[in-house]
This record gives sequence, structure tokens and C-alpha cells, in this order.
Amino acid sequence: QPERVQLIVLGVADGRGVQLAGGRAGAADGPAKFRDYFFRLPAPPEFGPGSVLNAGDLEPAGHTPETHARLAEVVAVLRERFGGARLVIIGGGGDHAYGDILGFARAVGRMWSTGAVGAVHVDAHADVAVHDPSRDEPHAGTAFRRLLSEPATRLTGTSLVHWGLQRSAVCHAHLQWLVEKGARTVFLDDIDGD
Repeated sequence: QPERVQLIVLGVADGRGVQLAGGRAGAADGPAKFRDYFFRLPAPPEFGPGSVLNAGDLEPAGHTPETHARLAEVVAVLRERFGGARLVIIGGGGDHAYGDILGFARAVGRMWSTGAVGAVHVDAHADVAVHDPSRDEPHAGTAFRRLLSEPATRLTGTSLVHWGLQRSAVCHAHLQWLVEKGARTVFLDDIDGD
């Protein structure tokens, strides 16, 4: 019953983008580990039967851009079918933010012909690395540069906040690029303890 769904959990059990960026294996286990702990928690009182939809895991493709394309289409369909329900996507890797936001933009675009989407990226890293053309696939550190560079995503620098960046994890050139785009950056050590 779509009208009862308040929260959708979708997994992307794919850590390929993390490994392409030189990260450690294991990110693909993220959705299973999240569900293992999350579904043990008591539901808030406003969540009645049928409020949470476990949408399972997206089947990754053998090629990262195809996985991102699949994710974008699934997100668009879920957004259209379940309207205002919150959609939580548990990855694999930060590269899946690309498919997530692109899918959201598609759903919004089918309802409104103009307007930007907004995003808050909570991470130690900015994920605005330049995609190396010698590689055939984007990696986990490229998602937000791709998102801000492609008009179809409807994300602009002024509608993006990077929250919790760590100074040791973000190079000056990436910060400069974000400033030029108008993105807001908030460093972890500048956030009040409370």
C-alpha cells in the first residue's frame, strides 16, 4: 500500500567504486550490515504496519556507469510511486550518490520542468576528484564533480552542502573548485560539539 510507506531502504551492495579509488574491499557488505542493525531498532510510534519498505538490493552491473544508470532509474521509479516517503540508500560506495541524485532529479523533472535539486553530502571527503580518462570507470571520489558538471542532475553548487569534511582528507584544489561552484563546505572541526 504505497500511501502507507514512510521510509524506503534500498541497498547497493557494490564496492567497486571504492576499490577503483584505492579503498579497501568490504564496502559491498554495507547494506547487509546496515539492515542487520537497523531492523533491530524499535520503530518510532508514528510508524505503523507497512510504514517501512525494504526494497532489497540493486543488482550491480559489471560496469560502474551501468550500475549508476540502474540506480538512477530505480530511484526515479520509487520516488514517483511512493511520493513523499523518505528514501535511504545504503551503499557500497560514495560513487552511488551519482545515481541516487540523478534518479531523484529525473523524478522531479517528470513533475516540474525547471528548478534545481539540493543535496547535503556528509563525508570526510569532498568526492570531487577528476575522473581519470585512462580509467574506463568513475570511482568513489568522483561523484559530486560529475553531479555538478552534468545539467541533467539538476544539482548546482549553490544547492550543495558538504558537511563534516576533514581538512586532512580534502586537497586544496578540490576546495577551490567547490568554492568556484558556490558550494558550501562545513569542516568537522568547525562544527560545535553539541
